[in-house]
Amino acid sequence: MDTVKQKIFMLQLLKDIFSDTLLSSVLAIKGASAAMFFYNLPRFSYNLDFNLLDQGKEEQVYGKLRKIVQKYDSSPEETPMPHGLVMVSGQRKLRIEISKRQWNNHYEMHDYLGLQMRVMSKEDLFAHKLCALLGAGVTPSRHVFDSWFYLKERTSLNKAIVEARTEMPLADYLDKCIENLEELPESELISEIRELDDGGLHSFARRDIKDDLIYMLSMFKARPLYL
Repeated sequence: MDTVKQKIFMLQLLKDIFSDTLLSSVLAIKGASAAMFFYNLPRFSYNLDFNLLDQGKEEQVYGKLRKIVQKYDSSPEETPMPHGLVMVSGQRKLRIEISKRQWNNHYEMHDYLGLQMRVMSKEDLFAHKLCALLGAGVTPSRHVFDSWFYLKERTSLNKAIVEARTEMPLADYLDKCIENLEELPESELISEIRELDDGGLHSFARRDIKDDLIYMLSMFKARPLYL
């Protein structure tokens, strides 16, 4: 896939969404796409993830978003979820998720080419990504890479989110992450990482990222940077 064209399409969708008075007031972008566009994550993400900040506007938001996506794909697939809605544009190879789950998140207003967008804070993105390292017992390689990225950037962590989601002290959770990574075969580490900005990242991810992430998690446990 041409990632440049895909990124342009994603930005056009974001422009449509955040140009709408209602959507811009109740949606906030999060996840890897937020990190890619606003915090320099050197990995391409094919998803657009949002938090819905006002559940009372749920049906209005879904209706407006549906009309926007249908401008580019006449028949997107929709899957209702207990926590929100997933919409998939098969023609555009894009997955859009709107989540109603709230974890005392923080958001910032960012300007992108003259358009104001509400974006989850980097500290909160790091917290949710760290929680995803274990998730349901599976460790997708994209979570390994992204966690390494936030640690490399010396990102502060929203400790309260991690402890609320994992229901354990941060230090105990970090120990579990380290134990899980030590048992993870290196062959699985980059299986789901598609496009990385080059400059040696591919070879580094294949060769060294596991040991480097374990080391940085151990250092973070000893000298944490958290809110």
